[in-house]
Amino acid sequence: MFWNRTTTRSTRELASDFNQLVEEGRMLLGELRANAREQAGVRTVVDDISEKLADFQSSATSAARRGARQGADYARQADRYLRDNPWPAVAGGIIVAALASLWLAQRR
Repeated sequence: MFWNRTTTRSTRELASDFNQLVEEGRMLLGELRANAREQAGVRTVVDDISEKLADFQSSATSAARRGARQGADYARQADRYLRDNPWPAVAGGIIVAALASLWLAQRR
């Protein structure tokens, strides 16, 4: 489109320029629609990934909590056993200390 204010333009020229302007507008709208579709597709993919990560985090958190509960249960069982039977633990500690001192004495 050439806009020259010093010359008079015919109706055909004005209609042609207007049609060209409308076509350029249509092309821009088409590009906007295509970009919007691409962005919507990207948004859908990001939302799907976000949901999967949230599910993974939830399952990992529940597994960690289960493991912590099991560890606490084992610690309670060991504590209960040692409180009920202290002498085997004392004897075991003495044996381990004697073996460690023998091993260290041989290394020197």
